[in-house]
Amino acid sequence: MRRNYFDNTDGEFEQPEYDDDNEDEDDANEEYEDDLEYEFEHLGLMEAELNQRILHSAIEVSKDSFLWIFMPLRQKLKRIQRIYNTLNELIQSEVDDDAAL
Repeated sequence: MRRNYFDNTDGEFEQPEYDDDNEDEDDANEEYEDDLEYEFEHLGLMEAELNQRILHSAIEVSKDSFLWIFMPLRQKLKRIQRIYNTLNELIQSEVDDDAAL
């Protein structure tokens, strides 16, 4: 359907009517989605930082061994990986326990 927005008598432009509530809802939805994206990015950065700290701790624990100096590189890497996995599991179990409460 075609609508004429000009008044035939004086030639003035007639503004079309539209619902402002829909625009407000759209703006609110966009802001909510932006906030969610920000939160996901922030969580990703926090997780990456936590993983770096766990890895650093695993390396420090591994270096405390007297035999560290004499170990071949492959054995050092396996030891670091084993300690990293153990620390990560401990932290995840703590997080799961806290979430359960």
